[in-house]
Parts: sequence; C-alpha cells; structure tokens
Amino acid sequence: MGKILDYEEMLYHLDQLDSNVIRKMPPIGYTTHGYPIPHYTYGTGSAHVILTAGTHATELIGNCFLIHFMEQLSNRLIDLDPAKITLHFLPILNPEGTIIVTSAIRSLIPRDTSEITEQFLATTYYGNCKIDDTGDTSLCLDMFSHATWDMIDDKHTKLKRHLQLLDEQYHYPKGVMIAWSSNGNGIDLNSNVVPTKYLKDTLEGNKVYGEGHRRLLCLTEPGPYGCPTKKECFQLEVENRALLHFYENCMSSHNVIGSIIYHACGGQVIYLDDIGISPWREKPTSDEIEYNRMVAKVYADETKYQMNPNTSYTTMDAKIKTMLPGTLLIELTPMRGTPLGQFVNSELGLYDETMERNTRAVTETVKKMCLHAPSICKKDV
Repeated sequence: MGKILDYEEMLYHLDQLDSNVIRKMPPIGYTTHGYPIPHYTYGTGSAHVILTAGTHATELIGNCFLIHFMEQLSNRLIDLDPAKITLHFLPILNPEGTIIVTSAIRSLIPRDTSEITEQFLATTYYGNCKIDDTGDTSLCLDMFSHATWDMIDDKHTKLKRHLQLLDEQYHYPKGVMIAWSSNGNGIDLNSNVVPTKYLKDTLEGNKVYGEGHRRLLCLTEPGPYGCPTKKECFQLEVENRALLHFYENCMSSHNVIGSIIYHACGGQVIYLDDIGISPWREKPTSDEIEYNRMVAKVYADETKYQMNPNTSYTTMDAKIKTMLPGTLLIELTPMRGTPLGQFVNSELGLYDETMERNTRAVTETVKKMCLHAPSICKKDV
C-alpha cells in the first residue's frame, strides 16, 4: 500500500487502533453536512496535551503523520507514560475538505496503485508545483482536470451537491478539487476568525490568484483557499466553534500543558513570543514566553526545523497560541507542493525521515512539557 491515505482509509486506520491504548471519544462536533470531527485519547495522566491536524484539507501529510503517531502509540512503540499524561488527538479537523481532496487524488491514484507509481506521480506533481510557482502555468491543476465533483462517491450526496452549486455560482477552474484547502462551504478554517484590520485590508478588491494559480487564493469568494466567511456578517464555521469549545472546555477541566498543531510545508516550528499587536490578549507573561521558547527549541532540535516566532494574528492557529501556553504550529516537512509533494520519498528518505523525526520530536516535547509546565499551566480543577 502507498503512503497517501484517503478519508475512508484514515477512518479505517483509526478503527484498527488498540482500544485498550487509544480510546475513541465522542466527536467534538459535526460539520455542516453531518461528518463527525473525531477525538481520541491516550493515557489517563493529569497533564493534558492536544494534538491536531487537517485544518487545511490539502495538507494531508499532517493527518497521515498524526495517525502514524497514534499507531506507534497503539503498538506500544513510543515511550510516553500513560499514567502521567493524557494526549488528545483531533486527527481530521476538516472532514469535508479531506473528502474533496482525497476524492480528486483517487481519480488519478487509485488505492491499488503501486508505490512506485504513486511516488512517480507525487514527484511529478511536486515538479509541476515548482514550475507553477514561477509563472502563469497551472500544471498541477491540469494533472487533475478530469477530477470534477462527479468523482466524489455518491455516499457523500449532500456534500457533492453543495460543491456542484458552488461551482455553478463561482465558475472554478478545472482541477480545482486538488487545491481545495477549505471545508465544504468553501471557507478556509484557519482564516475563519474574527477579522482584524490586516485581514479586512487584504480582502478588499476582487478574487486574487497567486503562485501560478496553484493555490487559488480566492480571498473574497467561497472556494478552494483563503475565504474567511461565506456571509457579509462574519460567523464562525461549525468546525471552529467545535474546536474552540473543545479547547475551552478542556482547559477549564484539566491541566492542559500545551498543544501541537500540524500543517504541511516549510519545515518550521512556530511559537508565541513577544506578542506584538494581537486582537485577543495583551503581551504574554515572561514565564509563558520562556516556556514557549523552550518547548519550541526541543521540537526544533529533534527535527532540525527552523524556529520562528508568531508574526501575525489573523488565523485560528494564532488565536489558540494566545489561549494556551506551550502551543506550537509545526510545518511538518520542508517539501512544498500540497497535497502530494510531501509524500515524495527520494533516495534521502524524506517522507520516512519526516515520520521518524517528528515522532521523536512529539515524544521529547511532551516529556519536556510535563517537566516544566505545571508552574505555568496548573489549575485547581
């Protein structure tokens, strides 16, 4: 079997986990079209850590990594004491977008594709992205020009029909399903946060296309990437309402000592430092800043990724960083070209190395959180 998991395969892998080790919890909520946002836990300890993936549907490597890490725990291959910690896993934050993107992928790379062919197509896609980023070509979309809404299985009828209606209204380019980072409403969940002046200024004008059309930055219309709201009057999408409620409830009920949010590309560890101008809170305490830097360094040392402080406050991820000390945003691999570029496994073993390095990094970072967080995060509950 290849490395790329579609939505149904993700659910299958999650169902195969040892229920004595990884417990399936009630979903944290449901999407507009009724898909559960799954939640799993490991351990029963007093120190709680939240790990999430899949905010952007094209960033499949995050989902696949988090499921891989859960499988390693399930198989008792990772040294994290379940009596000391409780890990919360939210491995598919954007089920609707995941269905859309992986339906497009399966139109070109069926499940029974050999790993050699899968790697060839992933490498071709990555090369096309490099070309698209330098000019006005759309080679990546061209690879998936036949991937229309009809490629989505009929068991997803409501979602499929809604996408057809969006396409009829906004006239998306061919192949757009492979670039779909948003949820089924065409809303970018990470941009779906109370607008700041910066975001409002960015949204002035018409549809914007960037990076050689590859990412299709449709900032002012519901679509594949970037649109923060579907109505003139801002509202949170149901996925984000569920996510914020989960964080708030978890933080009020437990000693939550940090969280790790996975995105796909750039090879970075992004943390909250001296906050600058934030719409959500004033400057963090010196203890919080020191703690954030410390856990970011542990992760960066294990992965050799670059450490970067948060520089803008226009995303849901940034909001969560201001809510919870010890929150890191991990750009999981230096490879670009979502959704397929990160699955390239060259002679240097990039994909396998990404899995191994980040598994070590999570393990060591959580251990460090347990040693140093209580003085900052401990609550009487």
